[in-house]
Amino acid sequence: YFIQIILLIDKIIIWIFILITLFNKSFYLNYYIKFELNLLNMINTDQVKVLTYINANEDLKKLFTYYINNCISLTNPYHNINHTFAMMYHICCIYEESQTDNYEFKLDNEGLYILLMSAIFHDFNHSAGKYDDITNINIAKDVMKNYIRTEFINDESCNHLIKIIGDNIDATCYPYMINDDDLNLYQRILRECDILVSFSSDYFTQCACGLKDEMRIHDWNKFLAEHIKFLLETWKNMKLSYSKKIIEENK
Repeated sequence: YFIQIILLIDKIIIWIFILITLFNKSFYLNYYIKFELNLLNMINTDQVKVLTYINANEDLKKLFTYYINNCISLTNPYHNINHTFAMMYHICCIYEESQTDNYEFKLDNEGLYILLMSAIFHDFNHSAGKYDDITNINIAKDVMKNYIRTEFINDESCNHLIKIIGDNIDATCYPYMINDDDLNLYQRILRECDILVSFSSDYFTQCACGLKDEMRIHDWNKFLAEHIKFLLETWKNMKLSYSKKIIEENK
């Protein structure tokens, strides 16, 4: 019931915003009306699905507990626990779809495990706009390295895991350090899931308002002009069939 109440409040806020923008002649605000109307039917993050996969793996369960107890960015305006949950939700959905016949690739349990670990770590202790993203990424990777070296046997396999997760996290650094064509499968999944959170049903309060606050942009017109341009460009470049399906379903 609590989650349903939150989603209802979010939809009320969306409608208030739409009514306000009806009296504003700005191109971007009026464009955003259409965008927000679509959000009323967008994706509710299935946290039960995510937690089911986490609880099925002792290492993931331990890591998630560490994340809850130690991450200082859980309540950031945008890069927060909701963002992480939404990312993990899309990763789990991709994993499930990849188990079907004739899918473009097949993720095994190890792949799911690595991707969920990468999602949990990718914005760990995010500065919420205080530092640039390269600094945020390095903070997250330092936490990841220290955790893995403390909780796992510090051997070559440990270093290999650190390298894979570190490379995955690098794929989410914005402005992008890695060209889209140079992404491996894990990196592509993580990057696209990082953007697919824009289709969450709590988008306005979680993504739009939260990201605007973290970017320190006070002018809605300026923020929406930059944000809409970014979303349209990134959606256009998505290559996973799952991502394309989500975009098509929410046009």
